[in-house]
Amino acid sequence: PPAPGPAPGPAPPAGPTPPCGGPINKPPTNPSLPPLQMRPLSVPPLSLCKPGSKACPYPTCNFIKESDFCVTFNTSCPSGNYFLNPEMNPVNAGKEDPKGREFYCDMDTDGGGWTMVLGVPKTAVVPSKMADWAEDLECDAQGVPTKLGVYKGNLLNFKDAREQTGAGRVGVFIKGASMAVLEEIRTNWMWEDRDAKYKAENKTNCNQRPSCRAQYVSYDSEPEIPGCCYNIADGQDPNSGFAISEEQVGWGLNPLHFQCAGAVGKQPNGTTYKGSFECPGMPDGGAWARLFFK
Repeated sequence: PPAPGPAPGPAPPAGPTPPCGGPINKPPTNPSLPPLQMRPLSVPPLSLCKPGSKACPYPTCNFIKESDFCVTFNTSCPSGNYFLNPEMNPVNAGKEDPKGREFYCDMDTDGGGWTMVLGVPKTAVVPSKMADWAEDLECDAQGVPTKLGVYKGNLLNFKDAREQTGAGRVGVFIKGASMAVLEEIRTNWMWEDRDAKYKAENKTNCNQRPSCRAQYVSYDSEPEIPGCCYNIADGQDPNSGFAISEEQVGWGLNPLHFQCAGAVGKQPNGTTYKGSFECPGMPDGGAWARLFFK
């Protein structure tokens, strides 16, 4: 038979049963601290409001593109319509703003973050004065303008520009532009306003306008196009400085050495042209144009 085991020892003293097999520990007390649930929060809780939604307007598409919502949390921020107020102080981004309204954002091309500030549908006649343009821009899901319009507010939150004419066949760019230069680029779409401004500044030819380049990503290595224009009639001489007129509306004038401009618009004699230049070719209602700032 097996050997008898050791005699059992004395029974442990009576007391509460330790929970989950562990010892009973009383939490330390600190009378200087209020109960945990009553301590004030040091930071507000993280907002789940999506940048660019109606409740969370942002200044520009690029502010949305670079927001924590799109970058840190790796949340999809695709091209499409977003609520913006380009005149908003960036510190107020995401706060309710009655001036917030929808703009189309190109979040894919040339790094994304482009805000459409001007759109010319292919069947639209371009007005000669900004006062005659609508301020609401409308476009389809691909950003093709469906209603003629222009953003008329200040441009403090922008520094780059991209103009597309001929239904996107031609694009020209500028980087690091001042607000005055961006304003001049926009005004070049309203030939009466532009001509009045240039007359007051004693500007008489295309080379006195803002210059451009044909690429954005390789911008610094691209040759500069003086005044963003070439004079086809003078043998494609970039320094010929041909006179601008109501027949050339928009920033880029023949920028790739063939007939191309933003539009012609309504002429003093009543003649009208619809949409953008075909690039090459005059407007005939078959091409749209648009202007983005970033």
